[in-house]
Amino acid sequence: MEEIAAEAGTSKTVFYRHFQDRSGLYHAVTEHVDQLIMRDVTAAVRPGLDRTQAWLGSPQDFLAAAIEAYLRLVEDDPEIYRFVMAAPLLSARERGTSEVAAGLTQQIGHQIGDLFSAALRHLDQDPSPAELWGHAVVGLVRAAADQWLAAGASASGTSRAEVTRQLTDLVWGGVSSAWRTSPAR
Repeated sequence: MEEIAAEAGTSKTVFYRHFQDRSGLYHAVTEHVDQLIMRDVTAAVRPGLDRTQAWLGSPQDFLAAAIEAYLRLVEDDPEIYRFVMAAPLLSARERGTSEVAAGLTQQIGHQIGDLFSAALRHLDQDPSPAELWGHAVVGLVRAAADQWLAAGASASGTSRAEVTRQLTDLVWGGVSSAWRTSPAR
């Protein structure tokens, strides 16, 4: 924490006053990452709309925007991504028995599920699979992003745009089978 405070140009006392402890810092960073991803998803799909309306363009465009936003974070800020996923500041006791990034992935999965649910209700369809779909998409994208980053991200020869396209095609192939594109009459 001393090193982080020094790098930030402040004292450890001021740092602790703001974040209280290492766990507080970790949770503030994960909350910021979540906000960045969801902001980018909404802005990419339908600028000016709140995130519950973001999908109103095309569900496939929404999926592509969500995947691209996640991959952009991975590629543009790999150290922030690794920090969130590995939580190096947290002790074993602070990590507990669950995966350290579970809170963030649960939050994003829930948000994506909410968007699916809103879209399905708008189309007069059963929203019950929405929550599961949201978490499935996040898990799939996270696993692929981890592999892509380990291979060198775009330096591996596979661009972010190509990974986005591949993952969007894979996810949309499953979701579209249960998704009508216009409201039922």
